[in-house]
Amino acid sequence: LGCVVIQDVDGTHMSLVRNYYRQGGWVVFFGIYGDFAAPQQLGNLFGVDWRFSAYTKYEYVLTTAGKELLGDAITQQQYTKANLLSVPEEERILVPKPYWESVEKYKEEECDSDDDDEETIRQNYQSHKDGLSRQVPLAVHTAQQGGGRIAYLGFVNGDGNIPQLVRALCTRSKTSLG
Repeated sequence: LGCVVIQDVDGTHMSLVRNYYRQGGWVVFFGIYGDFAAPQQLGNLFGVDWRFSAYTKYEYVLTTAGKELLGDAITQQQYTKANLLSVPEEERILVPKPYWESVEKYKEEECDSDDDDEETIRQNYQSHKDGLSRQVPLAVHTAQQGGGRIAYLGFVNGDGNIPQLVRALCTRSKTSLG
């Protein structure tokens, strides 16, 4: 099977796309416009648990599921704007990179005094990381029946590794370092 790319959820073609998905097809939704209702509409059509989360800029890194799906050549996406979703953890392909690489860096740059206890600092840092990981520009859901897959790609520009991500998604071919 090939791949169907869509960028709107309105119209009579959606029943054909949904049937294709139910029969094991691969659907990629380009969430490149400010259609903040689209994730919920996709949920209604395809049974995904996706909600619009934010429209902002981050630098992104691949999750373990992302590396399994897309390969190992692309590990991150530069600082770029995207429509972000809140999705189940197993469907997260790219997530925002934490601002601080470690709890030590967080403490050094964010904590004003030595009055904060270590446990509070660690909890705040973990909360920061957890909050970011819930805002994803790229998610993939696999249907429980039929094996169809739907991807949401929320980048609004085509810079950095986005063309390679699109190619890997649409051709279902993994990127490779070697």
